[in-house]
Amino acid sequence: MKKFYIFSPIYLIFLLSGVNGQISDREIMSVSYPDSVITWKFDSQGDSVLNAKVNYRYDNHKNMIESEKFTREQSLHLWVPNRKDNREYDSQDRCTMWAIYDWDNGSSSYKGFMKETTAFDNHGNVAEYHYYIWNPTLSDWWNNVWDVFYYDSQDKMTRANYFEWNTDSEQWDTTSYEIYDYDGNGLLQHVTEWEPDDESGIIYQHERADYQYDESGNVIERVHQIHNPNTELWYFTARDQYWYDSDNRKINWMYSDYDEAEEKWIEKEKEDWGWDDSDSLILYAYYRIGEDLETWYPDLKSEMTYNSQGKMVRNRSYSGNDQAQWVPAYERRYDYLNDTLLMADSLYQWIMDDEYWNLVDCHNYQYDTLFRMHTDSYYKWVVHTSQYELSTRAYYFYSKSSGIEEIMLEEVKLWPNPSSSVVSLQLSVVSRQLTVIEILDLYGKIIDSHNNRTIEQLNNEIIELDIRQLPPGIYFIRIKFENQLIVKKIIKI
Repeated sequence: MKKFYIFSPIYLIFLLSGVNGQISDREIMSVSYPDSVITWKFDSQGDSVLNAKVNYRYDNHKNMIESEKFTREQSLHLWVPNRKDNREYDSQDRCTMWAIYDWDNGSSSYKGFMKETTAFDNHGNVAEYHYYIWNPTLSDWWNNVWDVFYYDSQDKMTRANYFEWNTDSEQWDTTSYEIYDYDGNGLLQHVTEWEPDDESGIIYQHERADYQYDESGNVIERVHQIHNPNTELWYFTARDQYWYDSDNRKINWMYSDYDEAEEKWIEKEKEDWGWDDSDSLILYAYYRIGEDLETWYPDLKSEMTYNSQGKMVRNRSYSGNDQAQWVPAYERRYDYLNDTLLMADSLYQWIMDDEYWNLVDCHNYQYDTLFRMHTDSYYKWVVHTSQYELSTRAYYFYSKSSGIEEIMLEEVKLWPNPSSSVVSLQLSVVSRQLTVIEILDLYGKIIDSHNNRTIEQLNNEIIELDIRQLPPGIYFIRIKFENQLIVKKIIKI
């Protein structure tokens, strides 16, 4: 077979003027959040047309409260609504409502697809969960599922009640409830499920799970049993077993069914995990037992490698064959700038006959001067042309209110920059309530935080931020006021 080559994903970044298309399955984190993402679609001649658009809205805490997707009607040169996603949050930024609507062309309006609401108690535990379905007759949401949870003084769940809505009686019917029992050390010992009898409606014990632990408090066994109301006896059904390494990381799992006739456990499935010294997962493997109940057949395996900053650079997957051997299948590779900023995400397929990895598709990313996602160009292998062609490119748009802007004000001083050890910060601003000073990486992850400092404490005072423990790279100092964000870029050398 003839082999076809393409420029390396990193090199493509500098050759191409734009970057974005189909959104990668790896979430691209940015310090700011886009107001909209517009995608162009390309044909084999390189001609492009508008293809899709997504608009976003956020609350004052940068929580996404609405996203709306549109498709392009080429003949009318119009954006046609497709789907809308709405979310609500409480004062603790916990999502309390999530609803999805699909656009109905017939009525030229949105119709509900799914909706769920979550309520929390004063300790932050989930107290209630509702799931709704859309009633087309009423053009409104209709009750479907309702779950209620109870906790003890230690915030351990003690009971969970599950209900379904009866459309005939228009009342909630109990489908089941679970009782949680703990030992004197607070470890879960039993979870017993009760269900109503279909004919009498009397609630009986139905299933139970019993737990065992090692000296570190890790679950090492969970045994499932089913209750026979006629004999009032419990019967084994299934068992999960777990093994851990010296750092309490799970390394093995075994699932077994109970053979009632032979009165023994029959092993059916197992999984393996491997870890590196940074607690990153480097191996996952899943096996199934053969019909002889002795031979383990490999089913799925992934091997992961990381760079010096803990970013994944390769994820190679395998499938199992009938000879109980691992066969390479796909490999995803990630390229970074300075080992931190994701620049390319490529998918390769193993060509068995020629024994080489063939590039199937790749995403190439570009960023603006604030290191926000700018474009994502998606390239794919086209069989009938035997070429890699640009398929889609998405452009990200931001407004000053939609994300964190790097404000270059004279009253904000930061030195030395670059620095290898300590950065000094000084503010001279009008009196406002300062809430927090944070250090973030390129993906918006908070690395360090200094809270509860008032402007009176900070005004003209020099604060020293220790960055010696950070790897070399680009970071942001984010200063939060009650109604403003100030961000300054720093470089650790």
